[in-house]
Amino acid sequence: MDMSRSNRRTARALIIGATAFVAALAQTGPLYASPRTVPSTPAPRPVQSTDVARIMADSAARRTIPLWSGAATHQGVTYPYQMVGKSPLVHQRNPRVIVDTPVVSVIWHFPDGTTSDPTKPTGCGASKSVSPRQLVAGSPVFTAHPYSSGGVFVGRGQYVDEFQRANLWRAIQSTANRSYSVRLRGSFSRVVDLTPAQTALFKPVTDPYGHLPCGHLWGVDAFAVDNYLQRTLIPSLHLRPDQFPIFLGSNIFGYVGQPGLFDVIGNHGSYIDAQALLQTYAEVDYDTTGFMAPDVSVLAHEVGEWMTTPSTTTTCRRSPDSAAKPRLRPGRTASRSATRSSTRTSRSARCPTA
Repeated sequence: MDMSRSNRRTARALIIGATAFVAALAQTGPLYASPRTVPSTPAPRPVQSTDVARIMADSAARRTIPLWSGAATHQGVTYPYQMVGKSPLVHQRNPRVIVDTPVVSVIWHFPDGTTSDPTKPTGCGASKSVSPRQLVAGSPVFTAHPYSSGGVFVGRGQYVDEFQRANLWRAIQSTANRSYSVRLRGSFSRVVDLTPAQTALFKPVTDPYGHLPCGHLWGVDAFAVDNYLQRTLIPSLHLRPDQFPIFLGSNIFGYVGQPGLFDVIGNHGSYIDAQALLQTYAEVDYDTTGFMAPDVSVLAHEVGEWMTTPSTTTTCRRSPDSAAKPRLRPGRTASRSATRSSTRTSRSARCPTA
């Protein structure tokens, strides 16, 4: 189905901006896989409010990602929340956590003979000679840099980690948690290689207005991909609830309904797995076409949302065409628009995650 340039532009979402930092990625032997459905895996189910107590107990026992919880009251209504890390509201002997983050590159071979491959340079933008996978590995999302805001030195660390430190600045200062940190330990050797026959199951479309190597987009059914990740890829790759897997694509988007109506360039999700444990994950696109949010901005956005709302049910909204990047302000929370906006588009009545 045709998708006009105007529709592609309206697919841009509010993102937390990040500047790419290109670094060479040591090429270890990739783990290639073309997983099939795992028949013995029970269907995952959405996270419900009644799961919170058990999720927090599992987190304390290190069976899922590290979490802390709290509640905020506004106009007489109490809003519970969970975030990744340790609580900054009480003194911690060791306030630092590290979350194992396998980044899985997904290669799509399309029935028309074209291929989307994040392990190879696209020939466009920042990826002229370096692959999206290498750009992601060397980006501030995974590498340490110094950050200041309003004349205050926040720290040296990963981009989203330091952003969260700024959000919680007053709390970590008042409770003497000055080394507070939620760091991602990225690994980048895993690769999933989908054949044309497998890709065909996701109702793929090829952008008729773009030309290889630049300006060329592919689209796949967003719901089908999400279901495939939960029921097939995550269990077949033996990814664990105490990990935060990220699935990386190159110049590929998910569509809801039809291309151009609701287009998805990133998502962070969660579900209760077969062992009744919370599993979180993210799907992100690295765009070099110029039609979607560029560079690692989608990745930074989804990691930021995962860190602040790893399992919370939220209200879906259509993403605005564009908006300003929220500023880092120690002691202040991120802007409301930054927390409600998403690169995942509306799921009508069903929206387990932003």
